Amino acid sequence: IMKKRPSPVINCFEAKNVTVRKRKTVPGNASYSEIVQMGKRVYIFSDSIAKGIRKKEFNSHLRNHHANLYDFPGATAKQLSYHMKPYITEDTPDVVIIHVGTNDVTKTSKSQQSAQQIANDIIYIGENCKQKGVNDVMLSSITCRRNFPLNRKSIEINAILREMCKERGFVFIDNSNIGVAHLWNDSLHLLQSGKDRIANNFIS
Repeated sequence: IMKKRPSPVINCFEAKNVTVRKRKTVPGNASYSEIVQMGKRVYIFSDSIAKGIRKKEFNSHLRNHHANLYDFPGATAKQLSYHMKPYITEDTPDVVIIHVGTNDVTKTSKSQQSAQQIANDIIYIGENCKQKGVNDVMLSSITCRRNFPLNRKSIEINAILREMCKERGFVFIDNSNIGVAHLWNDSLHLLQSGKDRIANNFIS
């Protein structure tokens, strides 16, 4: 996505008392002029890691794009794929950004799912978007963890994803600028500083 200006996103964390109305561009619900004025439609789908990015602030930094943000806390890659289907099928956005995988890594301690299997599940979402007519697919890397074994597995998945994105023409969004200093006390979710960084990574 092209930057409107180089300044970083400030205060992207969603305030609890702010109500964001999700507006879809469904055939018959918007005039051609409204769609052109809005520009390319960007849909962001994520688990709870990217939850809380303020839509209005995020869109103020985009040029010729308009983003809708949808989060599904606790979702694995397969579950996110299921939740996304109505949006992709009915709306056919121009750009889709996907951030998922954190919950897959957490649950692998019980399921023994390999890094390659998790990467395949994430890539499948991108391939399905392409089949449904999405022009640009962007896959966001899994953010760091304080737990060493889980963080090591996340790094392994990200390395696989990077290569698979190259092969399929997807954009790989590198979140390596988010470190343990940006993590909440649960050693998993992001502080506001981490939210700002991941929002800027999406914009870039």
